Formats: sequence, C-alpha cells, structure tokens
Amino acid sequence: MALAATAITQPGAAATVHSGLPSASIASLDLTTLPARLDDTTLAVLDQMANSSLPALPPCGDRHFSQCMMVLLASLPKRVSDESDGALLIAAYKRMLGHHPAPAIDYLSAQALIRCKWFPTIAECSEIIGEWKRRDDRPLAALKVRQELQARFDETLAALQRRALSQAEIDALPERTKRIAADKAWLWAWPDGRFTVRKDLAKMTEPEADAERAAVAQMMASWDARRIEREAA
Repeated sequence: MALAATAITQPGAAATVHSGLPSASIASLDLTTLPARLDDTTLAVLDQMANSSLPALPPCGDRHFSQCMMVLLASLPKRVSDESDGALLIAAYKRMLGHHPAPAIDYLSAQALIRCKWFPTIAECSEIIGEWKRRDDRPLAALKVRQELQARFDETLAALQRRALSQAEIDALPERTKRIAADKAWLWAWPDGRFTVRKDLAKMTEPEADAERAAVAQMMASWDARRIEREAA
C-alpha cells in the first residue's frame, strides 16, 4: 500500500490519532514492511486498525475453492468407495464448506497435502478448518502506534530541553508534556495556565537578562498572590 508522505507536525503529541480511512486501506497495509518511523498518514491507519473490530471475511470464491479442491484431487487418491465425478464432488464440498473464507480453504488445502493419505472427507476437512486461526494484526498495530507516539514524545522533550521550540509550538503541546517540561525546569508554569521557556540568562545580553528576571519575578509574585488567596479562603 502506497501512503503519501505527510510531515510529522506534532512529534510530542502523545494522543490518539483518528482517521476516516476506508477499511480497504487498512486491510491492505503490510505491517512487516513499515519503516522504523511513521508519518501521520500511516500512524492514523495503524491507530484505526488497532481500535477497530476485525471485519467479517467473505466466503471463498467458487473459482478459488475449485482450484484448491482440484489440487487435492490431483495429489491425493480417492477411496475405493468414492467414485464420484470430480465436478460433482467439488460441488458437494462447496455446498458444505464454501461458507469458509479463502484463507481457511488455503489452510485446508495445505494441511491436507501434508497430513492426508487419501482425499479427505467433508468431516475431515471441517476438522482441519477448525484448526485455522485468523491472522490478527491489531496487537502489532497498537504496538507500533505506541512506539511512534513515544518516539515523538521523546523528541519533543529533547527539543524542550534544548529550548528549540517557539512559543507557538509550546502552546500547541499537550498539557501533560508541558507540565513534565516544567517539572524538569525547562519551562515556567504560570498561574494563568501559560507555559514559557526558562531561558538561559548566561546566553543573553544584560538588557535581555534584566527583562527575563523581571518576567520571572512577575510570575513568582502571581503564584504568591494565588497562594495567599487560597490560604485566606
């Protein structure tokens, strides 16, 4: 499945991504060929896959069913008591087994060639099909979503530590990410809910440093005022 490369705009947004992509797009995604890092489109597809129920598989098509049965007829001898015409035999088996999906019939065909000395009866076929387990990529999809979101989260924290994000980028971050950065002393947490960069005074000019000290003093005074209000209440 060819996915359009979409820029990763929120590397730290540790939140679920949703998409209205059709189920056909999800079913055609090969998880074994995905790159280590995912773009937004792929992430949305995987998130939808991980959080959706398995769609019902359609019954095996007539042609595919007949081909599987013909392989068995050509490879396994029929019992002496079974003198049915090949087409009639396949039709009878189709009536009894045709409601199973194509992957289950493929499993039956492969297992019968390995295990059966004679062309299997319908009862034997049903027993073999009962062993078939449908492939479920949802747990792997969920794992890849978690890994990508964690990688984006780690990248954002690293950018915050370097003071590499603009104020607009900081404002767009999830609340949890900003509070973690404040706990690590990379951001200031203001009483009004704002978060701003804790700037390195050593890298600033004296006027810039004075302005920063004044802003921090204002913030501390706001926190003190809020504390006093709470104590007086």
